[in-house]
Amino acid sequence: MKQLMRLVVNLSWWLGLLSVVAAVVIKFLHYEQRASVTAHTMFMIAATFFLCVLATREMEKMSGGQ
Repeated sequence: MKQLMRLVVNLSWWLGLLSVVAAVVIKFLHYEQRASVTAHTMFMIAATFFLCVLATREMEKMSGGQ
């Protein structure tokens, strides 16, 4: 179970980072019309991934203490 949580943390962290990069590219290169998504939406997706990282780490701590 610990390996699965570690995988979720790593995957969520990298996807969050990729979402931030995509948001910056969309914002600065004005790709909002072409990509059919706004930079604001990409930042919200990144925030969701980073919150997933935090929640998964807390679950690891709670399960490790038992």
